Amino acid sequence: ADPLTFVLGSRVSWYKSENESVSYYRGEGTPLRSESRESGQVTPFAGILFDLNDNLTTYASYTDIFTPQGNYKTITGATLKPLIGQSYELGIKGEWFDGRLNSAFNLFRTVQKDAAQDDPACPDSSCSQNSGKVRAQGFEAEVSGEVIDRLQLLAGYTYTQTKVLEDADATQDGLSYNSYVPRHLLRVWADYALSGPVERVTVGAGVNAQSRNYRVSPISGNDISQSGYAIWNGRIGYRIDDTWSVALNGNNLFDKRYYATVGTEGFGNFYGEPRNLVMSLKADF
Repeated sequence: ADPLTFVLGSRVSWYKSENESVSYYRGEGTPLRSESRESGQVTPFAGILFDLNDNLTTYASYTDIFTPQGNYKTITGATLKPLIGQSYELGIKGEWFDGRLNSAFNLFRTVQKDAAQDDPACPDSSCSQNSGKVRAQGFEAEVSGEVIDRLQLLAGYTYTQTKVLEDADATQDGLSYNSYVPRHLLRVWADYALSGPVERVTVGAGVNAQSRNYRVSPISGNDISQSGYAIWNGRIGYRIDDTWSVALNGNNLFDKRYYATVGTEGFGNFYGEPRNLVMSLKADF
């Protein structure tokens, strides 16, 4: 019903998992069998869009979350309940200059219940428990396209706040959840096509920056953290003809040392890629 659009959908899931395992710390000699089964689980989705004018569209969406967790076992050998939840989004999108420039802004909130987490009572870290309820919320803003003649720009910012609403360990209630997800994330990339005798040449540069992130060590209970960092990248491209083009990308130009993942005192900390160059050849037919 112009200018209003409804979107409705659903996923229906059938799931079955069977496994056998031996828990050596309990002295079991015979494998313990467990089974998880879900039949006809309905996961709905709904969205509504309203065109304010030729350039702007507002929207809102809702979806259920359903993820089986039959591959996780409790300390008693039973399988975990499925992860369930809801996700909401409210936003506005814009299209300008006949589609050459696009913009978007949205608010989001996701609530999950019964996600798998390690059971601290398990002697060999092989068993899990349902975690209770957690929430992630924030907003995103992005602009992309041809800002001015020959200049392509992509700029985006994401703010994410995570929180434990209910946990198997009541001391965790109200604390940050998924603290390895940075609260602030900025992405900027610009690509400029030169004019005149070198009009086949494009030059680009950009940065990916994030704020501090950390994990709470299950060994000591201390924060294993790293400060915020920025990674700068660059690119030079040359269009050989209407079919072929070649480009040289420089990644992590300032050879920043950072952790792509944050783990504990003894494991799970992996460096991100050091400075590197990539030459590519592309053909469009």
